[in-house]
Amino acid sequence: MNLFAAFGKRICFRVDDRGKISDWRAMPWETGGSAAIVLKNPKDALTLATVRTLLGKLAADPANGIDRVLEGDELHRRGGYPNASFLSG
Repeated sequence: MNLFAAFGKRICFRVDDRGKISDWRAMPWETGGSAAIVLKNPKDALTLATVRTLLGKLAADPANGIDRVLEGDELHRRGGYPNASFLSG
């Protein structure tokens, strides 16, 4: 699953004419079979809701191979990715 494509379609980040990221609201940090999702502003309720909805839709399709999505509080209690708002894997 290419989360960058899905996030780009939802305007979570923008690229310039050279293909470099010029601005972002939410960005997947892929590592192995998981991805931590970092929000530029973790208090941005609209972006948080947008990402939550996007990850829910992606996880609902078995073809995407997403086993589960952990939200920030649960993720942080488990000791993972202190800057992330979500973890998908």
